[in-house]
Amino acid sequence: RNQLTVLDPAIGKCLALVSVSLESNNLKYLPSSLGLATKLKKLAVTGNALVSPPEVVVRKRSLEWVLNYMRACYNCGITGAMQLISMEMSELPTDLFDYTGTTKLLL
Repeated sequence: RNQLTVLDPAIGKCLALVSVSLESNNLKYLPSSLGLATKLKKLAVTGNALVSPPEVVVRKRSLEWVLNYMRACYNCGITGAMQLISMEMSELPTDLFDYTGTTKLLL
């Protein structure tokens, strides 16, 4: 068992990633840049107290949805616009309000 508390945002540069196993660490945040890893087929994060993206979102939604959400968060950091159109949400993820640089929220 590892005791990772931080995952370097540079992981998003690993565009060929297919599988990431981060189970049973001490992670609270996954870097939004992980959404850039579009070839990712498996993301295992159980056993962490995730705040962003919220663990409940990661468990209930498909990996594709989670990666799209993380990509939207990543792009928001660049453009200031949080674009969540067509994401079929019934409620807003709790970490959405952590992006203090958001100037536009598109739902």
